[in-house]
Parts: sequence; C-alpha cells; structure tokens
Amino acid sequence: YKGDEEVVRIPEGVSVVEELAFYGNSKMKEVVFPQSIREIRRSAFSPCSSLEKLDFPEGLISIGEFAFSCCRKLKEIKFPKSLEYIDRSAFSMDWALKEIVLPENLKSLPRGVFLGCRMLKKVYIGDKISGIDVDAFSGCTSLSGITVSGNNEYFSDRDGVLYDKSGKKLLLFPGGLPEIEIPGDVSSIGPHAFYENGNVDKLKLPMGLK
Repeated sequence: YKGDEEVVRIPEGVSVVEELAFYGNSKMKEVVFPQSIREIRRSAFSPCSSLEKLDFPEGLISIGEFAFSCCRKLKEIKFPKSLEYIDRSAFSMDWALKEIVLPENLKSLPRGVFLGCRMLKKVYIGDKISGIDVDAFSGCTSLSGITVSGNNEYFSDRDGVLYDKSGKKLLLFPGGLPEIEIPGDVSSIGPHAFYENGNVDKLKLPMGLK
C-alpha cells in the first residue's frame, strides 16, 4: 500500500494482511480492519510512524513477528478475545504505549513482544497465557504494574510483580519499580527476573531464599 490517507479501511473479505503490506507508511494514523481479518503477517505495519491506535475485530487469530514494531506514536491497542498468537517483537519499540490488556485466549508472550516500550506502565495478563519469555518486557523502563487474571493456572501477581501460580517463585520484577521487599514465603527467583532493570535501588531478600 502506497497511499497517503490518514484513515485506511481494509475491504471486507480480506482475511490476511501480507508481509510488508503497509511497511514504512508515514501518513496513516488509523487502520480499520474488516470483520473477515484472521491473520496479520510479518512486518505488515512496521514502522508506521504516524499510527496512533489499533482496534482489532473479533475473529483475528494471529499477529506476526515485527507486525507493528517501531510504531512510535501508537498509544492504544484493543485486542479481541479471539486472538491466540502474537509472534516475537510484534509491538517492540512502540514508545507511546501506556497500558496493555491481553486477551483471555492468548496463550503465550514470546521474546521481545513489547521490547523497548519505554512508556508502558501497566499490563494485564489473561486467563490462558501459559508462557512468558524472560525478554517479553525487556527495556520497559516505566512498567510498574503487572496484573494476572485470577483464573490463570500458571501465573500470579503481588504488588505489581509477576510470580508463578504458587507465589513462591518471583519471575519478573517490572522495570519501573524502584524498590521491593520480597515476601518471606518466596523461595526462588527466576532467571533474568531483574534483567535490564536500572531503576531498582532498594532490594530486600527473604531469609528462606534458595
């Protein structure tokens, strides 16, 4: 697509946005997806420097790697419940994002999916996410709160910090938190739990930590 419209409407009947379809478009501020959309492929909207919001319709299943990477003005994303798969770095370096609510049917967060989203403050993790890569939120230096659905069987949260379901293993300390007193019942800390966290200046560990 080489047009210069600020609002782009993809026609009904289109089920796939192909690789690089809107790559480098600097004029588009909003894209309206059809109800027929099922898949958005690799780098389809990267880097669309003026894109401000995304409202995906129900029926979308998959978002490919780097699909919306480096969309520096992207502030708002509304994911559909139907979304099951987001590939690596799909929303990396989207500097203006502040809050993400992940849908209940999404199964995992791959490497770098929100890498470098430096204004991202809050993330809500849905029911079915069973895997979160240690680098999923790398470089998210403003992230101060992670909330996990109570129905999730694999993860939990406490004071904005990500733990396993039992609450005894700390998995991810958000990059925007300056201090933490790890609860006394926590027995282990996962690999890279504090990776690239340059803001933490006070850390108190429990006696029973292994």
